[in-house]
Amino acid sequence: TTWFCLEDDRSSKILILVGEEDELAEPHALNLKQGIMSTFSSSSNKCNKDVQVMSMKQYCKMDRNLEKIPEFALLILIMSTSGPGEAPTNAMRFMTRMKKAKAAQGDKWLQNVRCVTLGIGSTNYDNFCGAPKQLVRYLKNVGSRVHATLTLTCVDKEDKDYIKKIQSWQGDLLKALLPREENKDRNVT
Repeated sequence: TTWFCLEDDRSSKILILVGEEDELAEPHALNLKQGIMSTFSSSSNKCNKDVQVMSMKQYCKMDRNLEKIPEFALLILIMSTSGPGEAPTNAMRFMTRMKKAKAAQGDKWLQNVRCVTLGIGSTNYDNFCGAPKQLVRYLKNVGSRVHATLTLTCVDKEDKDYIKKIQSWQGDLLKALLPREENKDRNVT
């Protein structure tokens, strides 16, 4: 089986949450949503996927205590850090609530939720992508199922090829979502 085979649940819910101050993350979240929808409309696994994209702040207003996160099969977090790896303002509340989740919800709270995180930061700072790294620790503390290589990908926004690296991450994620048979059909390893 694959890490996350969307054919297992034809109505899988996917949540893409964005944390940013510089508008670097949201376009990638929207592109990823389009990629997911396109991948599954063109595959033999034609499924009706519910893919939602919103800011972390917006999500916290809608789900005050993050109680609805376990309803999602896949949680994708895209965060562009500010300064020395700090969480952007619109992600602060989400980070705080996720930090407290283990005490409130237990260490198996997200055991059925798969999670991947993309951090966009600057290697000019010692704590490169510090907030996304911390967020992954919080997710693991509450039992989230993480992917061996896609759990956390950090990209340096100062790198001239950072867009290509994000696109590569998106492609790898889309491949991880397909059943193995389709990866073989598409010559994907």
